[in-house]
Amino acid sequence: MYVDLTHDESYTPQKIQLRAGSSFHDLQDVGETIELKDPRGWQVFPLVFPSNKPVRVHLFQIMIIANHQNGRDTHIRQVKIYSPRTNLMDPGMPAFSTHQFNMYSIVR
Repeated sequence: MYVDLTHDESYTPQKIQLRAGSSFHDLQDVGETIELKDPRGWQVFPLVFPSNKPVRVHLFQIMIIANHQNGRDTHIRQVKIYSPRTNLMDPGMPAFSTHQFNMYSIVR
């Protein structure tokens, strides 16, 4: 998540809670409440459940609990979510070898 206290001041998030689930009704907390102190630039949060397994979900929620200087609105400049890359293909299948096929390897 990219935030910048120097530009956004009271709009910068201070406390964040991450939740994940398959729908809005079964969201679970992912880790503890995160407190940002003087955030400038990219803030990295591990997305693992307490069992130390990666999060595999359909819905991901970022809850802004509090802002710096008790601000009411929030500015988050950018959010990127990365996951570990796993090979779910049948081990007997050959790997893609051309650029045209590699473009669709994520969908597969």
